[in-house]
Amino acid sequence: MKLLAFAVSSTLWLALALAPAAADDLPDSVAEPYVAYQAAMETGDWPAALAAASTAWREAETARIDRALIGVLAANYGDLAFNMGRSADARPAFLRAAAIADAIPEPPAERAWRRWMAGAAALAQGDGRAARTDNDLAMQLLERNPAAIDDHLASDILFMAVRLQREAGQIRRMRDSTRRAVEMIERAGRQNEPIFASASYMAGVASVFARDNVQAGYDFHVAANRFAQSEMAHADALTCLFWIRMLRERMSTGERAALAARIAASPYAAADYESIQLTLPDEVREAAEQREPLVEDENNREARPVQRRSPEYPQRAAMAGIEGVVLAVFDVTETGRTDNIRIAAAAPAGLFEEVCERAIARWRYEPRIENGVPVRREGVVTYFDFQLDPPR
Repeated sequence: MKLLAFAVSSTLWLALALAPAAADDLPDSVAEPYVAYQAAMETGDWPAALAAASTAWREAETARIDRALIGVLAANYGDLAFNMGRSADARPAFLRAAAIADAIPEPPAERAWRRWMAGAAALAQGDGRAARTDNDLAMQLLERNPAAIDDHLASDILFMAVRLQREAGQIRRMRDSTRRAVEMIERAGRQNEPIFASASYMAGVASVFARDNVQAGYDFHVAANRFAQSEMAHADALTCLFWIRMLRERMSTGERAALAARIAASPYAAADYESIQLTLPDEVREAAEQREPLVEDENNREARPVQRRSPEYPQRAAMAGIEGVVLAVFDVTETGRTDNIRIAAAAPAGLFEEVCERAIARWRYEPRIENGVPVRREGVVTYFDFQLDPPR
């Protein structure tokens, strides 16, 4: 488990930090639970370790020991609590640790890490506003001290900023921030971690919003390539493939050639669209496969729209200045109606999906004709972007 490494490294750091304090008669009320914490960590008894870490921190506050050590104990407890899924307990510990680090002040990297972890705990609780406040403070430290903060932590801070922009519907701002996050994640050597696939995917969404088909196609190709390496990310790979399908249908010949050249020159060229699909389970691969276009004649033709009205911009989103992107998949029946409508992706989630589903449900088509017979057309892919007029 990746995050658990933080708890282990904090343990080593804290053991070193406590050595001189112990020589100065650190109160038993602090030393004893910390020793119990170390013993529980060594045996993998996480609940016991968490309880002991909490006691050590609280007793240190009561005893008013050196505040730097109080900050270490608070961060140590918060780190373990976060790794155990107890973000509500982790956040106040990291806030306390961050406040102490700012007051001392600790080195910029330590201050940024504590602020970022406080933000991560807030985000895990669904509190985007608090997460943004904490991550903004971490970002300020990164901007002022870029050489002092390692690439791994910098990439975490930048990626959280992108996530928060997406959830706030700040899709227009994501164009630059996703590029920066992707570049930093690559620089940190994290191309095989989920964070790289997710950042590349969000870069694709931002590029779709900017109507840059070639860049979006490349971003989704990279994301699909990386997601396909994970047995747990089949749904994410499928979503990328739906985006790629939609983009390829809309691209000009020149854009397709530019995208092919871009992919061929990239480190991710080995996994083309077809080989990505082959790594997926059968049912996922079949859903993502694109039918060959019909050679149209008097007895064969593709489904053709005859009535397509765009969805209305939700008033609540417009009033809040929220923009968004939605990817949808649906079927066209033998009678030209739409059904089996599903939302493949939406950024942000929960605001634009319903109006898109209602709009698609009212669309009408001339049905697909094969050998003179109307047939069902499955897996039609479309997308909507909800853009407000940019400020002048």
